[in-house]
Amino acid sequence: MTDTPSAATPTAYLGIDIAKASFEVVLQDGPRRCGHGFSNDAAGFDALSGWLARQGAGRVWAVQEATGRYGEALANYLTQQGHTVSVVNPLRIKAYGESQLRRAKTDRGDAALMAAFGRSHALPRWTPPSPEQQQLRDLVRRVADLQQMRQQERNRLEAGTYSSFVADSLQTVLDVLAAQIQALQQAIQTHVQAYPALQRTRQLLTSIPGIGSLTATRLMVELPDIQAFTTPKQLVAYAGLAPAVHQSGTSVHRRAHTSRKGNAVLRAQLFMPALVALRHNPVIQALQQRLQRAGKAKMVIVVAAMRKLLHLVYGILKSGRPFDPVLALSPGPGA
Repeated sequence: MTDTPSAATPTAYLGIDIAKASFEVVLQDGPRRCGHGFSNDAAGFDALSGWLARQGAGRVWAVQEATGRYGEALANYLTQQGHTVSVVNPLRIKAYGESQLRRAKTDRGDAALMAAFGRSHALPRWTPPSPEQQQLRDLVRRVADLQQMRQQERNRLEAGTYSSFVADSLQTVLDVLAAQIQALQQAIQTHVQAYPALQRTRQLLTSIPGIGSLTATRLMVELPDIQAFTTPKQLVAYAGLAPAVHQSGTSVHRRAHTSRKGNAVLRAQLFMPALVALRHNPVIQALQQRLQRAGKAKMVIVVAAMRKLLHLVYGILKSGRPFDPVLALSPGPGA
């Protein structure tokens, strides 16, 4: 569902270009346009509020790209301050920039482009996750962080010969990390079981061969509200898995590749499930056979399987019905 500007909605637009440590904004209020940079932390958020007040902006409609973790805290903050926020697929911003014949690319230029995009498009309002969804997100991401730390310690332990003291220290840390990961995974199980809506979503996701309980929980964290998408291709583009084709007239033909501009964490979560689905999911296996007959390379097939998994995820979450291989194998819209 989208909201169009009205008397009750902001008329000033704030384009935001997000990076890990900082963000650039451009405020477009009628013919006036001004910009500024801030640190991507609580102090920077407060500084942004002060800057908007000095500009006399009042309530604004903020537009930012979907950048995963980097932009979530700012989107939450702006919503709490009474502003309207829209989180947009980066590919839409890129296409808009190309339609405007944009050549130079800077952080502030990107922010200005997003402000202009907001003014010229009816965008859906971003809604903060529910408290139970936010808690699940915190738990799942903490497990991922600890697993990364554990792998780093394993690599150190296996990298060479250490003194017994250092080796014991590394093993102690590994034991602590293992215990923490196990405790958090149990907390995730308890949390999901406490909320019927979360439990139902996980059941739907795990009905797809290739998606286990752990992957389903991770997808529940990284997937946006599925109702914000009208086609599975939009979800694929959000994940950065849409094929990018370069062709100009009859002379320029570059090999198609994955755009990779989207939610990198979501893409990473789909890689191993795609490998499993290639062995156990009849829909993915049928896709694999078609691509193999066409002579496609192994990694091309894996990426195609990742895309198809997102199509299946979109279908079951939109319909609220578990995976049905007969239905999924029959041709239809978005297949």
